[in-house]
Amino acid sequence: MALFIILLYRKALIPIILASPFALLMLPQNILNRFMSIGNLKDNSTAYRVYIWRGSVDMLGKHWPTGVGLGSYSFEASYAPFAYNAIMAPHSHSLYFHQMSETGIFGFLILILLAFFTLKQLFMVYKRPKSKELGVLAVALISGFVSFLIQSFFDNTFYNYRIYMFFFAFLSLAASLYAVGEEEAK
Repeated sequence: MALFIILLYRKALIPIILASPFALLMLPQNILNRFMSIGNLKDNSTAYRVYIWRGSVDMLGKHWPTGVGLGSYSFEASYAPFAYNAIMAPHSHSLYFHQMSETGIFGFLILILLAFFTLKQLFMVYKRPKSKELGVLAVALISGFVSFLIQSFFDNTFYNYRIYMFFFAFLSLAASLYAVGEEEAK
């Protein structure tokens, strides 16, 4: 949402930044507690993820060129010797670690290039829209996609097949928006 506001409403940015500390006062205590636990290794959820990431990085040290193969079974079987604190996991709790562990460096690079070119096309639509609606749609898609990519650092978002399908539907929507933008530019 912050990216959406930054790209579309730059004039409102300073008042929003000034009001942000007061917004924190309105958050419920359980949400504030969750924010405070981020990065705290004494929190079970954070420690669990860090152990899985460490094991995943160690596994990637051996399998980075080709990966271990697709699917949870391939990951679990290959991850077992690298598990820290005997913590077993069906995935690496990071889309990027998981993609590289499944498909190796080439699959990982394809994912990064796909994200880069999708964002590049959306920014092209944002920079030169013939209609305000196209620009707003481009900013909305950019904001959502960047949020997804950030979330993917901390969870394997493709583990849920509905999200996986939605990802490709999103790419189709972004490509369609780019095509409409190109058509309008003519």
